[in-house]
Amino acid sequence: MFNIRCMNFRKTALISVYDKTGIVDFATTLQKKYFYSIVSTGKTAELLLKNGLDVKKVSDVTEFPEILGGRVKTLHPKIFGGILADLSNPEHKKELKKHSIAPTQMVVIDLYPFEEEQTIEQIDIGGVSLLRAAAKNFSNVTVVSAISDYKMILEEMEKAGKVSLFTRKQLAAKVFRKTCYYDSIISEYLGNAGDFEDKLLLSFSKLLDLRYGENQHQRGAFYNSSKVDALRISNFQQMQGKELSFNNILDIDSVVNTLSFLGGKRPASVVVKHSNPCGAAYGSDVYESFEKAWNGDSLAAFGGIVGVSRGVDEKLATQMISKGFFEVLVCPEITKKALELFSQKKNLRIMTNINLYSPSLPKEIDFKHVRGGALIQDFDSLLLNPKNLKTVTKVKPTLKQINEMLFAWSICRVSKSNTIVLSKNLSLISSGVGQQDRKRCCELAISKAEERAKGTVCASDAFFPFPDGPELLIKAGVSAIIQPGGSIKDHETIDLCNKHKVPMVFTDVRCFKH
Repeated sequence: MFNIRCMNFRKTALISVYDKTGIVDFATTLQKKYFYSIVSTGKTAELLLKNGLDVKKVSDVTEFPEILGGRVKTLHPKIFGGILADLSNPEHKKELKKHSIAPTQMVVIDLYPFEEEQTIEQIDIGGVSLLRAAAKNFSNVTVVSAISDYKMILEEMEKAGKVSLFTRKQLAAKVFRKTCYYDSIISEYLGNAGDFEDKLLLSFSKLLDLRYGENQHQRGAFYNSSKVDALRISNFQQMQGKELSFNNILDIDSVVNTLSFLGGKRPASVVVKHSNPCGAAYGSDVYESFEKAWNGDSLAAFGGIVGVSRGVDEKLATQMISKGFFEVLVCPEITKKALELFSQKKNLRIMTNINLYSPSLPKEIDFKHVRGGALIQDFDSLLLNPKNLKTVTKVKPTLKQINEMLFAWSICRVSKSNTIVLSKNLSLISSGVGQQDRKRCCELAISKAEERAKGTVCASDAFFPFPDGPELLIKAGVSAIIQPGGSIKDHETIDLCNKHKVPMVFTDVRCFKH
């Protein structure tokens, strides 16, 4: 029987880790320098024994073998009693002595990597239980749940001879964050019980600290979702350039979503500035689509984010460099010669993801933080086709106009409300975004387009409350209009369009983006 009085060491550390990086050095220091007795399981015990450490296996402590293929090995009173005992409580100490249980002063656990290998057998039970038990009893136990903590703990022990209560409490808090995250990704894997459940679980792990947030006086960090998405930002490979900023990541997200709405069947290019497309186009090839997209609003394109749905070669790189400054290039892939050309622009970030050849819309919920709470909704992934459009004017749109309307609508839905989009030849000509009234959206779009407004198609993200906006558009030369409809004054706008023989269609759905 394991007897606390027969121990050769004053303290006990329970060690059981999946990722064994650094564990031999850490355990060696604990035992050789600080005289810890080590209790361990399975392969961790084998590794430590192989490296000359004195290790007692859990099964020797419990006097019970591992069973069920390793599903049950540490779930035993002699293990949990030692971890949960409050050594300031005389009754607890009496019970430890009565049952020959050695108190545990440190627990080192690394969970099965469920996030990487999502299978039932990778759902850790004993590890989570040990961590939670040790964290609960942080006043007596140091709980170590990350390899990155090994160095900090040993440095503190070197300076003070022990781990402080403050540090133990911080490590305990870290455990509960970790186990909460771990449980949330398992919950997602097993499936939601229903839509918009009573408890909202958000599973994110920090990918990197950012230099700052939206502005330099704000802190910022980038967290990665546990959701599987081939086009999530962390799946892009950075080929060159400075580290991404908070605003870069926001704009890249807008680029990826815009390209996803445009689809991968035809070469498409987009230029985004402050999360709004200022240029977007289809082309017979990527060179044409980029040329059209950049020329949509070359003034706004300066300093923007460029995205293309085709690979970038030397020819396209030369074309891009001739246009002027932009901060980020997003593309499926890039050739070595193109990279050599871009190397002269050392600060240009180049991000690649092969899945941009056939981009798809995200399936995650749309999450918006508000003061003291959160709003969630489905991501607006509704795609329109010609059958969804209802012609409300006497003049029907041509097939070419219908295709133009659907293109303009795609750009409209990724632009901030209120928004008016003018397009021609499957290219964004101008847009009026983020205005408080729709008439001013029209005025802004027209003023930016100037003479190019003639022959364009207009898309509006919500209905026209009055015919004043459409009247301005028609006078500027707009040839067709697509809008949701639903205003009590729709008939006035319809009459206006009929008067000028301008076809107009209703979508019956709006695409607000606040």
